[in-house]
Amino acid sequence: MRLVIASKKYIGKKLAQPIKTSTGILFAHIGTELTQQVIDKIKTMGINYIYIEEPFAHDVVITPVFEDNTKTTLLNNLIRLYTQIQKNQSIDIRLLAQIVIMIQDEINLTENAFLFRDIFKNEIEELAFHSIEVAIYCFAIARNNNMKYQDIEKLIASAILHDIGKLVKNSNSSTHHEMAVNIIRTNITISPVIYIPILHLHEKIDGSGPYKIKGDKLHVHAQILHIANNYSNLAQKESDINQRIEIFNMEASNRYDLELFKKANEILYCYPNGIMVELTNAKVGIVIKQNVGFPSRPLIVTTQGEVINLLHETTTFIKKTIN
Repeated sequence: MRLVIASKKYIGKKLAQPIKTSTGILFAHIGTELTQQVIDKIKTMGINYIYIEEPFAHDVVITPVFEDNTKTTLLNNLIRLYTQIQKNQSIDIRLLAQIVIMIQDEINLTENAFLFRDIFKNEIEELAFHSIEVAIYCFAIARNNNMKYQDIEKLIASAILHDIGKLVKNSNSSTHHEMAVNIIRTNITISPVIYIPILHLHEKIDGSGPYKIKGDKLHVHAQILHIANNYSNLAQKESDINQRIEIFNMEASNRYDLELFKKANEILYCYPNGIMVELTNAKVGIVIKQNVGFPSRPLIVTTQGEVINLLHETTTFIKKTIN
């Protein structure tokens, strides 16, 4: 299978992975032939990338971050949580705890895991997916930084709640992160370790953020949440993977603690399995598998069927991705 940008260039190709709604309803099954109508529908629903069948790429390894039933349950629970917040600006603490525990217990963070994007029909469903994605990145970065289980639990809660300010009308000049913190603080059982990172989400290591808080004063949770949120936003806004990587790395020096950024870069697999790439040796192929801890050095199968392990081919690099 091959991962491509959904476009009319692939009319006549067949889907290699199903596309579902956030509630688990099947929109397009494996083997669906792509027509202009299908592609237009996919794009209007916010899906940039799709998997298509490719004769020479049968060895692409993909496992889901969450099994289908778990993912559907998580999204539905988040939709319930956010709908309640939107209606009365209150947080169902038990439901929040269930969501956090389910993420911790059911997540698959192996190097070939992939979170398939669903079709969303409104702002709350879109926010639910984004929050899960940010929580996944937070979990992965924190675990790679050897954080304790209890600390990861609080960080996941921050990820789930970081954008809830977007759900309520802003009657003053507060940012949506300040609105989120105001909602969270009405519940005295929620630890400041959960809402302070949200308040400081856009603080930069050099002190040029909204509150001018420099790196040594920033909680590590705020820094991890910042990296995870930015990476998720970039993945959605910038469909060109080369450009996405360039922007992410370019912004690092003044935004993030560089040691923490290094830990993040070890687990953020920037070339997803199935993407077609051109190598510096002029060969073209598809990423079929990741090497643990080396996101920029995956295994490639060329269009001629040759398998190249970039971890061993130390003088060969990915030159660019090809749509």
